[in-house]
Amino acid sequence: MGALQKLHRYFYYTLLAIFKIDYKFYSTFYRKCIYAIPFIEPIIQFIPIKLTIKRIPGLRNEIMKIKPGETVLDLGANVGSISSLFLSRGAKVHAYEPDSRCISLLRGRFKYYSNLITLHHAAVSNYDGETRLNYGSFNTEGNSILENKKSADGSNGSEIIPVKNIKNIVDDLGYVRLIKMDIEGAEYDVLDALLTPEYQNKFDIILVEVHSEKIPSLKPRQKILEDKIMDLELQKKVILSWH
Repeated sequence: MGALQKLHRYFYYTLLAIFKIDYKFYSTFYRKCIYAIPFIEPIIQFIPIKLTIKRIPGLRNEIMKIKPGETVLDLGANVGSISSLFLSRGAKVHAYEPDSRCISLLRGRFKYYSNLITLHHAAVSNYDGETRLNYGSFNTEGNSILENKKSADGSNGSEIIPVKNIKNIVDDLGYVRLIKMDIEGAEYDVLDALLTPEYQNKFDIILVEVHSEKIPSLKPRQKILEDKIMDLELQKKVILSWH
């Protein structure tokens, strides 16, 4: 272990001790366990937004265009890094996260922002029901509801979670200014449902992280998706690989 890594680790150990945070936050989230500290989010919101989004170039322009009161969807919220940026613009955020460990952290992180953010403990797909969420091998960002993702095969744990139909979500909201999607392979089912003449005018822009490189079996669906975006002339509304 390098000197810098040791310094990071001792720093977070100290935070855990000072704020009496359960060690499982550290073992699950490592550096992101800082979000379990009381009052951390109000402090983060005082940091100029431009300093934060310089590290996320694909999102910079779209986040700066968001106006107060506009509705955004964060699908695959994880520990709320992108939701926090949306909040800094005054957006109304609906954050969907299937991992109960992340939801616990999110509730603490955003408890002072309940008027702006609604947390939903659920995965999002093209149906309503339940499924199994397999935990990732390295951290919560690798979780997946797909059975053929090698780094999330269930050997590190799993849980049964609710699944919500993206069409019903959008119908309930009426119109969505921006949809951010990082859902570890499930994005193809969600986009199949949304990229139709009926729904393509119910959102302004979608930012997607696709996972065909991490899950090779999805590569045929990637080509179908790209062709569909071209056919519907949605290249400016559906941005793939936004990182």
